[in-house]
Amino acid sequence: MDSSELIFSWLKIIAALPIVLLLAYLSFRLSRGYMKTLRKGEFLKVVETVPVFSKSAVSIVQVGDRYLVVGISEQGIHLLTELTEEEAAKMQKKNKDISINPSAFFALKDKFKNVNSDWRQDQK
Repeated sequence: MDSSELIFSWLKIIAALPIVLLLAYLSFRLSRGYMKTLRKGEFLKVVETVPVFSKSAVSIVQVGDRYLVVGISEQGIHLLTELTEEEAAKMQKKNKDISINPSAFFALKDKFKNVNSDWRQDQK
């Protein structure tokens, strides 16, 4: 191979590199905007998942206004049933009733911490 051919090959590689980098950057920017709209979870939301075995679970998935109960395993995802409107309303009401108050959680944590320290002092 002639040295002029080698230099010409290197120049082509150096000239192509900015073009490739620009295309990679543009595709990243476009896909990031597209993925943001997918990640919002406006129409699809996993409400609750309960593990059944080590590699399987049952999940309640909200799709728009519908609630689907699906089984998830290594073999795939299978629709088990669809919750009725009454069952979905009952589930939503229970979820609202179980709201967690952070200050109550920390008060409970402090109470257990005090009980634990009292127990340790009694053991000495």
